[in-house]
Amino acid sequence: MDRQKLFWPILALLLLAGCAATPTPAPPTGTPPPTASSTPAPATAQPLAQPYPYTTPLPPPTPTQLDGAFSREIEFLGTPVPCRRCAPYRANGGEWRLAFDRGVFRVTHSLTNFQGIGSFTIEGNRLNLFNDPNCHLDVGVYTWQKDGRMLRLTEVADPCAFGLRAKNLTGDTWLLQADGDGSVITPCEPPNHEAAITGHWAAPAGCQN
Repeated sequence: MDRQKLFWPILALLLLAGCAATPTPAPPTGTPPPTASSTPAPATAQPLAQPYPYTTPLPPPTPTQLDGAFSREIEFLGTPVPCRRCAPYRANGGEWRLAFDRGVFRVTHSLTNFQGIGSFTIEGNRLNLFNDPNCHLDVGVYTWQKDGRMLRLTEVADPCAFGLRAKNLTGDTWLLQADGDGSVITPCEPPNHEAAITGHWAAPAGCQN
């Protein structure tokens, strides 16, 4: 009789404990729980097709005296060191290209995939560079001198990239490779007026001075 009296209270306690331990339903199988790997990665930044007016309105797209594509070679010194985030405009060895096109300038270096872009204006022999994403608050001021195919830039003031842009652009003479309308210059064309008159220049193989 005593066992029967204890049986029913114990059974009631077991039933209550079972109800309290009922597990929470799992989420539908079609919706996995959020994890670090399921968070979308930020989009990769793409090079700008046109300058952005960070501080100064874009100049009108009108032809200028400087329009054209230039290039120059920088000698390799030592072994190139790869880097994930190189300082902009650092004068690495290889071919550098500089282009002016109706108020837009571009600087590229194929070996490091560096691409610089910005706006420019000309006032006489004064060249102003601005709206460069590598130094969007800075304005670079240069003087320019063109002799035949040769372009020489001289820094007046340019703090961009702690002076690296000025050091790169003024490090040597730039040689015109294509006119502002895109016409490619033949390699046999003398680099300047003096070379054209005297014939004293290192003409490529196959060219006649």
